[in-house]
Amino acid sequence: FLLAAGVGADEMSVNGAFPANRVGAKRITVCYSAKDPIKVGFGFAELIPGVWNLRPHSILAMAAVGLRGKTPTNENGEKICYAVNCTSEVPHHSVHFYFKSQAFSNLLKSSVSHVKNLQA
Repeated sequence: FLLAAGVGADEMSVNGAFPANRVGAKRITVCYSAKDPIKVGFGFAELIPGVWNLRPHSILAMAAVGLRGKTPTNENGEKICYAVNCTSEVPHHSVHFYFKSQAFSNLLKSSVSHVKNLQA
């Protein structure tokens, strides 16, 4: 899971710095909130590198907009990256708000539900 990720929204794309198929994870879920204030300062800080590298989505913070760009698939052609909009539950740039959100709680439960003897 990536919560409140302070990286460009396209960094996991095929042209990004961290293409999802090279990260080594079977699945990557990005939780984001349009209310995250990082979107303002992040855009200014990344404006010149984003324009210079011809990657306009890199000036958008993943924490505020989720994933952008063409994300790679695994060797079977299956999707690796997923984005979950937590705007209704996450008002700020803090993983603590994600931990308290129902959306993240549901994701976490579904991710570990296959583990035997797991107590609620």
